[in-house]
Amino acid sequence: MPLAGTKQEKDISDYFKLGNTHESFTQLFMDFLDNLYSETRAILKPCEIDFNNPPVKSEMLISINGVPLGTQGMAVGILCVVWAVWRSIRKDKRLQKGADSEDYLFGKGEPW
Repeated sequence: MPLAGTKQEKDISDYFKLGNTHESFTQLFMDFLDNLYSETRAILKPCEIDFNNPPVKSEMLISINGVPLGTQGMAVGILCVVWAVWRSIRKDKRLQKGADSEDYLFGKGEPW
């Protein structure tokens, strides 16, 4: 929040005392979320389906007795989801500054 961090400007009640409104707080929060998840949204954008302009029919990759078990579209969708999850996990690990749990699991220290 855009507060000075002083005793008079330190929390959400001070934010509203300074004349900010519910709408300005909501916009501040939405801007924060947009910034936080912009990379994830950009990764998932190619996975969206435009129902007004649907993709061409996918070719079967695997079938049993003519029943499709896997198609190109299904494979691309799975890859999109796996890629997005992998990137999110990688980003979260990069942002975490704490100890690694493996340090405790493999005898490098005690968790307490």
